Amino acid sequence: MDEDGFRDYLKKGGRSTSAVNRCLCFVTEFEDFLFNKETRKYLDEEQGEDLVDFVFVLDIKSKTMSKGYLWAIRYYYEFVSNDEMRDLATILREERIERKPFP
Repeated sequence: MDEDGFRDYLKKGGRSTSAVNRCLCFVTEFEDFLFNKETRKYLDEEQGEDLVDFVFVLDIKSKTMSKGYLWAIRYYYEFVSNDEMRDLATILREERIERKPFP
């Protein structure tokens, strides 16, 4: 992962330093998950089923946890111009957001 380029991309997008650090941490954990699987993939080699597997593991712990990871992963794939993976991360995140209707 191009950490410096990604950090600059997030800062140009108006993200705070704490949000940038949190985003980098989440994406790094996803990268570690991919590399620790039997396939030993990197972020650029990742496929949709790997992201779904990662989210499944996170959902076992807590659905609210996976939203933050998907937020960060979405920005990463937007940064590297991988529209397919960005859209998948967006869809998976939207499925986990609970919106309350107006009273």
